[in-house]
Amino acid sequence: MDVKKIEQLLPENSFKRLQRICRNSYKNFPYSEEFGRYYINDKEFRPLTTFLEHLVPTAMELFDSKTLKPSYAIYAHYEGNQAALPKHVDNNACTYTIDLCLYQNTPWSIWVENKEYYLDERKKFHWKSYPLGGKE
Repeated sequence: MDVKKIEQLLPENSFKRLQRICRNSYKNFPYSEEFGRYYINDKEFRPLTTFLEHLVPTAMELFDSKTLKPSYAIYAHYEGNQAALPKHVDNNACTYTIDLCLYQNTPWSIWVENKEYYLDERKKFHWKSYPLGGKE
């Protein structure tokens, strides 16, 4: 499975705009006590849809796919002592995933094939490719 780091996925002004919009809005999103997070998807929060649509040409080029179609975007803000996301395998039907860290106070990692990758605010963006169905 390929994991690549991208230095700049969005132009700096677009990144800052998305960061500002999410930071100013997250308290209005549903809160999960179980994970200590505020969470929303692009169907409920239009700014995510807008940025997702703008990423399609870039993603098509990065993944070398002329038929790539966006499936969803999620924004999550974790806070407090209970903030945690247990180790899991995403169960969506996506072939490709782009993980973008908008901001953080504590280093946050993702695991791909038992290897840990840290999401760095602004500077590095991790994307990983999965065969359709999530298994190789």
